[in-house]
Amino acid sequence: MYGYNYWDEKQREELAFKRKTILRGVGEKVYEYFFEKIEERGLCSREGQRDMACEIVDAMIEDKHFLCEAGVGIGKTYAYLVPLMLYWKKCTEPIIIATSTIALQNQLLGDIERMKSDLKARADVILIKGQAHYLCKERLHDYSEECDEETKIILNTIDNSGNQEDADFDISEKLWDKINVNNYNPRLCDKCVHKTYCTYYGLRKEVRRTKGFVVCNQDLLISDLMKKSWEYGDTRSILTDDYKYVVIDEVHNIEGKVRNALTGSLGYYDIKKSINKLVKACRRNDSIHRSSKEYISIIDSMFDAFMQDITRQDQAASKDNCDIEKYSVPQKQMQKAHQLKKLYSDIYTTAEATAEFEKNNEHIYDILDSLEEQRGLLEAFINSESNVFWITCPKKKKEGIVLYYCPSDIANDVKKLFFSDKRIRTIMTSATITAGNSGDSKEDYAYFLKTTGLSDKSCILSEPKESPFDYDKQAIVYYNDYLANPSENRELFIEQGVEELIKILEITKGKAMVLFTAKSDMKKVYNKLVGRVPYKIIIQDERVPQKEVISQFKSDINSVLLGAGSYWEGVSVEGVALSNLVIFKLPFPVPDPIYEKKMERCKNGLMEVLVPEMVLKLKQGIGRLIRKEGDYGIVSILDPRIGDGSNAQYKGVVWDAIPIKNKTNDLNEVKAFYKNITQEIQL
Repeated sequence: MYGYNYWDEKQREELAFKRKTILRGVGEKVYEYFFEKIEERGLCSREGQRDMACEIVDAMIEDKHFLCEAGVGIGKTYAYLVPLMLYWKKCTEPIIIATSTIALQNQLLGDIERMKSDLKARADVILIKGQAHYLCKERLHDYSEECDEETKIILNTIDNSGNQEDADFDISEKLWDKINVNNYNPRLCDKCVHKTYCTYYGLRKEVRRTKGFVVCNQDLLISDLMKKSWEYGDTRSILTDDYKYVVIDEVHNIEGKVRNALTGSLGYYDIKKSINKLVKACRRNDSIHRSSKEYISIIDSMFDAFMQDITRQDQAASKDNCDIEKYSVPQKQMQKAHQLKKLYSDIYTTAEATAEFEKNNEHIYDILDSLEEQRGLLEAFINSESNVFWITCPKKKKEGIVLYYCPSDIANDVKKLFFSDKRIRTIMTSATITAGNSGDSKEDYAYFLKTTGLSDKSCILSEPKESPFDYDKQAIVYYNDYLANPSENRELFIEQGVEELIKILEITKGKAMVLFTAKSDMKKVYNKLVGRVPYKIIIQDERVPQKEVISQFKSDINSVLLGAGSYWEGVSVEGVALSNLVIFKLPFPVPDPIYEKKMERCKNGLMEVLVPEMVLKLKQGIGRLIRKEGDYGIVSILDPRIGDGSNAQYKGVVWDAIPIKNKTNDLNEVKAFYKNITQEIQL
């Protein structure tokens, strides 16, 4: 045994030495590409880009993870593609690149093809989007049998395309949701009669055996890593098992993405529906009837109590001038979990026994499968110390209550998924990762390290790469001191904010996007603006896809767009259509059970959790203004809490994090700046 270990260790050492030798050769080629030949290839030489590329090679040689905040415009995509493509030429190992937006995935395809041509590499490249983007021919066939003739004509046309984006015409979301892939199951899909012509089925096979580049979304990568981990109970992985390097672009989303993947949910309506279906299927079993009746009675009393507590929380929130999206769960109700679990076990065991004696028992087993979600909820309730719970109730009715739960320590799960497997190294980048600008990389990346469980000892923390754009020449930040404090007098702040906003919009004649932290604030401002400004006011509409709203905004160059939520990031409007970006209020996260749990672990919850979250979102929002070298404009922050007269302890942190240092609280200076820069551009 001792001899076997010795030779096994010897072999590992030889492989590590060989890999390092290859990587040093890659490093020489990377240096040559960025320092000697980049301009010959028709590309701009950017200091941040070439430094980042060389540091990635260093991380690969040292067998470490890599983390880098890369400012807008440095060309971070090429910074990681060049070393990885050169490495692939030597080793032909799969490379996984995961992003959070389809726009970046499509851009990556073009960049990879150019890199293949530049470096004479013959790597396969596969783009696999989320399953909902692909057509399910089985669902298409079933739906076409029950729809009208006009819809059948549309469906016949759709049948020739593999995914939503490939169709020659716009397909309504409502229709697409009826015919797309919604629950890919390898066992069932292997038996499907349509599998030979199924785009998604073919892609799933390809990504299991490829030796090339795979571009996917972060959700799919997380799902794959969860399936590869025995701890999460499913070993049917999605991606190939042979990759060494994973790139996570837009990595600032990763904590939230993992939380979403590990979040369970169950609605009042779903609970009652599944239990009633089981009672109906086992209608001759009196025991199931009795237990189910008692089970539903307890559920009813729980959700009645939830509804009462939601009303109480809303009343308290209105006094504090804030909105609630995630409600706390009353601890008293969680104590009923043991009683419910006993009833659940009785119902499940009896139904399972009943199914054995039924001839057509598949429908009973299907119902029992759906009941597994309830078992997960009850287990989470019983182990409440290791989970965090919240409720949503958008319609303010008991029937609309949905209960959610997830692990309370998401950082531990992120660490297990991305940083525990010694065979895999992760290259992480985004334009917004640091929550400060102290000059000490460990301190500036501290919040990201804390929320992901990443150790600075296992990772190269790259010094943040500043954007090559001349922010102080291209933009100015306007702030004020005299508006009411929004946390103390919200209504007065909104009244004054609208008046200030009208003055700001006049400078650029519209051409503005106004970002909000609360949809209720956004709607109030919309109602007060309409009819008072001569520009078209476009407001975010949940019923309309974001790309359609952005298209409207771009097509009317003087329009004003009001947005919240997802509009803080991922929106790219280049050129004069977006010349004025307004931050209505500092984007502090809305208090909810998740942030409360985070803050419980800190000495100073404000500075250790809420401020870093706010700064990261603020940087994302401000990043919407300057998207390319020729862009210019105004950033206006109406919130007075970072004004000269404010004593807020986070004021300095905010100003240090904003990349635009040219700032003023004088509107006349803003007018002069915009007039001068507009004239310069026109010349």
